[in-house]
Amino acid sequence: MGVINTTPDSFTDGGLYTSTDKVLRRVEEMIKSDVDIIDLGGESTRPGSERVSEEEEAQRVLPSIREIRKRFDIPLSIDTYKYNIAREACDLGVKYINDVSMLADDRLAKLSGSYSIPIIIMHSNGDPKTMQLNPSYSEKGVFYDVNSILIDRAMKAKDNGAHEVILDPGIGFGKTLDHNLRLIKRISELGNDRFRTLLGISRKSFIKAAVGIEDVNERDIETMAIYAYTYGKTDIIRVHNVELHTRMSKILNSLSQA
Repeated sequence: MGVINTTPDSFTDGGLYTSTDKVLRRVEEMIKSDVDIIDLGGESTRPGSERVSEEEEAQRVLPSIREIRKRFDIPLSIDTYKYNIAREACDLGVKYINDVSMLADDRLAKLSGSYSIPIIIMHSNGDPKTMQLNPSYSEKGVFYDVNSILIDRAMKAKDNGAHEVILDPGIGFGKTLDHNLRLIKRISELGNDRFRTLLGISRKSFIKAAVGIEDVNERDIETMAIYAYTYGKTDIIRVHNVELHTRMSKILNSLSQA
């Protein structure tokens, strides 16, 4: 899953894709690099980010979805927790709903069922504005808490008519470095084999905490190392640098088949 944020403030590509023409050029590049899904978001959820209005988010993301659908045959995902944005995106033909709110609005599950598309439910410990201020979990540990909460939300989604639920542990969303590393190490256990999973660690700030790389756009080596470590343990990886990850996947596939 390749990431395109049509925002001015996302942590790695903020301001790069604020026009439809720029989005279309990036989509074409990703398709040439064999991307499977493209995830578009119109509101940053990085730590400390501010919320934007539904109207602003719609103006940022929906015109690009409309133009992509006219020109390319690539599955699209809408990264939003707002029902009306998701509904309009579904009307335009997106194939995934990517919800970072853990189903705060259960109508998103109903949309998944109505359009027969998967909904991705991502774990978050708190609001983006405050989630990194001393995050904590129970004595049972971060994996137990995240896994239990996600399965509970997934069952709620199914009860509300969701077509399929995919689980995302929400790396960096209300977690310390240790929390993130523990979740990554156990990604194959997420969902107890009952749901597909997605892992999104691309260029995130825990990499800085682990190895001291300040520049967000210089974290691709570490990102690829983690994805190589989790190869075959998760169903979808969410990335910014599709080109490098495609190359990595090809050599890992070759090794697995040798």
